[in-house]
Amino acid sequence: MTAGEFLLCVRNGVNEIMEMPIGFDGIVVAHRKGLPSPSFTLSQLWLGIAKEVPQNGRLVPNPYTSWRQVSADLPDWPIRVIGPPRTSGTRDSFTELAMMAGCRSVPEVAAIGDISQRNRVCATVREDGHWIDAGEDDEAIVRRITTDPDGTLGIFGFSFLDAARDRIEGSAIGGVDDTPATIASGRYPLSRPLFLYVKRPNLDRIPALKDYLTEYVSDRALGSGGYLAQRGLVPLSADRLREVQSVVRERIVMNRQPNG
Repeated sequence: MTAGEFLLCVRNGVNEIMEMPIGFDGIVVAHRKGLPSPSFTLSQLWLGIAKEVPQNGRLVPNPYTSWRQVSADLPDWPIRVIGPPRTSGTRDSFTELAMMAGCRSVPEVAAIGDISQRNRVCATVREDGHWIDAGEDDEAIVRRITTDPDGTLGIFGFSFLDAARDRIEGSAIGGVDDTPATIASGRYPLSRPLFLYVKRPNLDRIPALKDYLTEYVSDRALGSGGYLAQRGLVPLSADRLREVQSVVRERIVMNRQPNG
C-alpha cells in the first residue's frame, strides 16, 4: 500500500487497517524450453518493448525488430512479446518494475521536463505488433509461447512458470535467475511482495472473516510446504510468518503510513 492509497483510505473512513504480507511473486520473461536463455537488463527490455526509444539524440518510434539489434549480447530473436493487458495488476507491476526502471537512466528521457510526459514515454509499450496484449489468462500466454515461433517471449507471474517448467524457461534479469530464493530476497529485479489488507472493525461485523484470515495465514496455507506455496506463491520465512499470524491473532493495525 502506497502512502497515497493509505491517505485515500483515511479520507473515505477506512481506518484501523491490518496489513498482512502473505509472500512474494515474481514477474518472469519466459520462452520455450530448450532455447538458450538470455539475460536481459532492464534497459534492454525497455528498448525492445517501448513505443518510443532514443536514436541520434532524440526519441523516435521504436525501430528495433530483433533483440540482437538492441544488444549484441542478446540472441537474434525477433522481438515478439506476449504480455498482460492494461487492466492487469501484473501489467501494472511490470510497468513499474521493468519499464519505468529501465528508462530512468536514458538521457533523452531524463531531459523531458514534464514528468507526466516522461512517465508516458517510459510506460507506453509499442503498438506495431511486436508487443501483443494477451488478455487476463496467463495460462494462455504459456500456451502461446510454446506454439508461436521460437524466441517469442511471455510475461506473467512466477507461479505459471513454476507450474509449466516442462515446457518453458525464464530469462535472467540483470544476471539474476527467477528462483524462489532470489524472488523472496528481492535480488530478482522483477520480484514483488504480496499483501492482504483488512479493516479491523470488519472482523466483528462480517461472519467468518476471522476464521478466513486465520486459515489464510496458517502454516498449512502460507507455510513453506503449504497449499498456496504448492500453487506457486513464494512463501515468507518462518519468523516472518509468525509475525503475520500475530497480526491476525491480536488484531494489530498499521501504526505507520506506508512509504512510496
